[in-house]
Amino acid sequence: MALRYLKIAKANGSGSVTLASSSLKLPDPFPEIRYMTSDKAYQMRPHSGGPGNLVHKSLGSNINHAEISFTIHNITNSEMTLLNAMYQARPNVVMFSNDSGVTRYYCKFKENGFVPEGYRNNENPTTGLSYFLKANVDLIFLQVTTNNFT
Repeated sequence: MALRYLKIAKANGSGSVTLASSSLKLPDPFPEIRYMTSDKAYQMRPHSGGPGNLVHKSLGSNINHAEISFTIHNITNSEMTLLNAMYQARPNVVMFSNDSGVTRYYCKFKENGFVPEGYRNNENPTTGLSYFLKANVDLIFLQVTTNNFT
């Protein structure tokens, strides 16, 4: 079985960050897409011809109703900087793949969808940087794209 990894890049496909579980960057189990489901039935207004029709609305049937959440472990300072710049950009739309780049999506960070953290008391005394960093990521899927990572 080939190595599965997540890939996040700017919307134009540049500046990508590859997150592989083999480098202990991702949690176990591997993060999967979740579809937000919502089924509602509405009774239309009655009229002279009889009672109103029952209308059904269902969400969660395509990728526009999906989201993914995961925690990145053991991220480097340069990867943290790239991801933070993507999150701070307006609009904060990114290109994302959860199947090693085969299928690519445009996604948007949720509000507070990128929360960087450093483990406490783990600073390198020489550089002043953290040995290990982690971040929580929450994305909402917008649409599938045929553009590729550069």
